[in-house]
Amino acid sequence: MNFFAICLCFVASTVGVSSEENDINEIRSVEENCQKQTGVSVEKVNNFELVDDPLVKENALCILKAYGIMDEDGNIYEDKLKEQITSELGEKNAEQVAKKCTIKKESPQETAHESLWCVGEQKPIPGASPDEKN
Repeated sequence: MNFFAICLCFVASTVGVSSEENDINEIRSVEENCQKQTGVSVEKVNNFELVDDPLVKENALCILKAYGIMDEDGNIYEDKLKEQITSELGEKNAEQVAKKCTIKKESPQETAHESLWCVGEQKPIPGASPDEKN
């Protein structure tokens, strides 16, 4: 899953009922702001990999902080992460993914990067419906 798709998961529930075009504009705005703040190149973001690159990790931290999923100290709010991915994965799967992907690492940047990577690796379970939200 590419970085843009990962961000789309987060924006889907933060912007609520807005149009798809507004969702995409919101994602692009957050991405562009974080890229400017961190100095990471578009190429590195578009080739999002689990790599040891400080700029990519700083960018991941910026993204998660922008969506209110992570604080300055590197703490991920599991409930907020779950909330952000529920529309994509369904309630049960989102809860499992949020639990799996909120493991604190040695730095906030490392935590953010590995968490985004982890979420991006998850796919809905075949046969599971995203509408199993209760």
